[in-house]
Amino acid sequence: MNKRIFTLVLCLALLPAQAWCAAEMLSADKFRLVAAVISDLGKPQETLLVMDDDDTLTMMPCSDSKDTDKCQYLGGPAWSSWQQTLIGTPSPYRVASSDDELFAIGSALFAVNFMDYTEADLPLVLQQLTNTGVRLLVETARGGGDISATENQLTYLQVNPADPQPLLALIAANSLIMPEGQPSLASPFMPCADSNVRPVSYRQGVMYVAGQNKGAMLQCLLSKANTERPIRNILFIDDTLENVKDVYVAFKNSTQYNVKAIHYIHLQKHKEALTAGPMSAAYQKKANERWQALKTVLGKTMQKPSVQ
Repeated sequence: MNKRIFTLVLCLALLPAQAWCAAEMLSADKFRLVAAVISDLGKPQETLLVMDDDDTLTMMPCSDSKDTDKCQYLGGPAWSSWQQTLIGTPSPYRVASSDDELFAIGSALFAVNFMDYTEADLPLVLQQLTNTGVRLLVETARGGGDISATENQLTYLQVNPADPQPLLALIAANSLIMPEGQPSLASPFMPCADSNVRPVSYRQGVMYVAGQNKGAMLQCLLSKANTERPIRNILFIDDTLENVKDVYVAFKNSTQYNVKAIHYIHLQKHKEALTAGPMSAAYQKKANERWQALKTVLGKTMQKPSVQ
C-alpha cells in the first residue's frame, strides 16, 4: 500500500472514534486505494468522493500505448498542456494562436469524442462504494459550454455490462442533493458572494467550474447542498497536483469536514510520454495527423465548420 495512505490508515486506527487526523495530501495510482481509505474512515453514508473527470475518471482512448494508431492524445489534458506551450511559437504542430482559441478547440474535440475509463475496474469500485452509501461528485475544470458533450460521454460509459446503467445515472442518483431535492441547480449560477469568480454549473452530480479553483468552488457548492444527509468525510481525487493543493488549502483548517486530497498518478507516465521519452515524436506526429485529418473532413463537408 502507498506509504502515505498507510500512514493515514494507521492514524485512523489509533484514534478514538470522534478524533480527527489533520487534513492530508496523499497520492494513489489506483481507485481501489481510495476505496480502502474510505473503508477505514468509516461512516460511508457521511462520505463524499469528489472526482476530476479528464485523466482521472475518464481518458481519451489508448488501448495500446506502443501503437500510435491505437493511442489518442488529441483532445486530452496532456495534449492541451503541450499545445499551450506552443502558443506564440512557429511550431507546425501548433493548433491555436491564443488560450481562448485553444479552449474553443478543446470544447469542439470533447463534442466529437467518447471516452474510456482510466481503469477497467473503476465502475465496479464506484458501484460498490455507492452500495455502502458513499456519495459521488464530479468536479471538472470544463465549463458550462461543455455540459452536453460531457453528459454524452458519461452516458456512453456503462457501469455494469450485465445490468447496463450509464455512469451519469449512477453519479446523479448518488450525488449531492440541493434544497430543491435534485442533484442539480439552475445553471449557470454565481457559486459564492465573490465578485472575482465566474459563473459555474451543477447538473446531474457534475460541477463545471470553468477552470476556477476547485477547493473554493467545492466549498461554495457544499454551502448550498441539502443538509438532511450531512457530509463528514471528503475524498478529493485529481490527476493535476495544483488542484489537489487547492482543495487541501481550502479545507485544511476546517472543523466541519475531514478532507483527504489525493493526487491520482495512474496516468502520469502516459501523460509525460507525449513530450518526453522515446515515443514522444511519434505521439506528437500522430496527434497532428489526427488534427489535420479532422480539419480536412470538416472543411470538405461543412459550410461553416467551427474548427478551421
